[in-house]
Amino acid sequence: MWTFWISPPIPNWLARSLGCIYEKPEGIDLYYMFYLGVGYPGSWNEISEESRRSLVDQGFYPEFDLQIMPVHKLEEALQETFGIGLADVTIPKYWGYIEAEDAYCSNHSDAYFPGVPVITSVEDDGTHITIHYTMEGYWIPGSDAFLDKADLILSLIRNDDGTIHAVSNLLPVN
Repeated sequence: MWTFWISPPIPNWLARSLGCIYEKPEGIDLYYMFYLGVGYPGSWNEISEESRRSLVDQGFYPEFDLQIMPVHKLEEALQETFGIGLADVTIPKYWGYIEAEDAYCSNHSDAYFPGVPVITSVEDDGTHITIHYTMEGYWIPGSDAFLDKADLILSLIRNDDGTIHAVSNLLPVN
């Protein structure tokens, strides 16, 4: 008998950061970036009853689907994508914190899932990379506005060590 274990795909944090608009890395909307959690086995709904009660005490609704996001995984993703950490961003007020697990949690819903990005052009001068892309069906973060199609501009910077970090993701100014 053969037994196979297929590991989950490694999350592409840069791709996930396309789901929101930000003028600088510190302005990233963590809800959109971590919309699908932090990509590790057991990250859904698996918390102790004590942790679940702590969420209720915070006014959180843990009876819905939860995605559990350990602080160290969030730190890794932000460092990899932007070169910053959790101390540099604003934690969403609707995230719960589970002290016993040193993890944040969020409810998951498919209501605001962003569309699929389609790259239309790329400019690369060796240091700065600008990617123009469109997305079908796009909620404007922080508002009730929905665009059938959004044209966006992702700006990246290539660091001296060869890593690439996101700088901004914006709607073009007309």
